[in-house]
Amino acid sequence: MLAASFASLHDALAQLPLNVHVEVHVLYPTKIEEDRLLLGPTQNINEVANAILTVVFNHARHLREQSDSFVRSVVFSSFNQDVCTALNWKQPNYPVLLCNELGADTCMPARDPQKVLSSGRTTISIREAVRIAQSNNFMGLICSSHLLVMQSFYVQRGFLLLTPTQDRVPALIESIKVSGLVLITDMSDISDQHPGRNSSFRVVPKGVDGVLKSSGVLRFNETIDI
Repeated sequence: MLAASFASLHDALAQLPLNVHVEVHVLYPTKIEEDRLLLGPTQNINEVANAILTVVFNHARHLREQSDSFVRSVVFSSFNQDVCTALNWKQPNYPVLLCNELGADTCMPARDPQKVLSSGRTTISIREAVRIAQSNNFMGLICSSHLLVMQSFYVQRGFLLLTPTQDRVPALIESIKVSGLVLITDMSDISDQHPGRNSSFRVVPKGVDGVLKSSGVLRFNETIDI
C-alpha cells in the first residue's frame, strides 16, 4: 500500500506496525541534475533536512508517550552526500548511510516501473565514498552487489573485462570494513521474480553487514546494533 502511494512521511510512519523499523531514503537532486531536468528552484537542503528530522523526532516522541519500552529504529540513507552530511550533523541519534551505485545494473529502472533513476548514480568512486563517510562520521556505505562480486579483471583488445567469481572481492570489502564503516550490499536490482537473471550476483558477499533486497527491505546482520 505504501509503496504505491504518495503518503507523507508523517502518515507513512503512523501507518507502519510498531515492530517495523525504518530506512528513510532521501532523494535530492544535485545542482547538475536540477539544471538538466529543470527541477529548480529546489528547497534549501537544510530546510529539507530539518523538515525530515522534525517529523521523525515528533514520531519518536509520540511512540515514547505510548510505550517507554519501545523505540522504533530509524536509519537515513541517500545518494546525495550533502543530504547525508546535513542529516548526520543535525542530530546524534539516527545513523546515516551513503549510497553508491557504481557498477549497478543501469537497465533495472527501465525494466521495473517502480524503480527510479537515483540521485548520484555511478558518479563516485569507492575510495571517495569512504573518505566522505569517514570525514562526516557516517555509519557506512550501501554499495551495489555487482561491484562487490567483480573479483577478477583483465584487458583484452583494449577493453576492460570484469568476471564475477564466488570469492567476492575480499580486498574491496575488507578495505571498507577496516575504515570503520558498515557495508551494506545493494541487491535491489536483482529481481526475486526472475531467479535465473543475474544469477552470478545473487549470493550475498562474505563480510558485508547487511543486504538491501529488491523488495525494499534493508536487513542488517545480528552483529549490527541499530
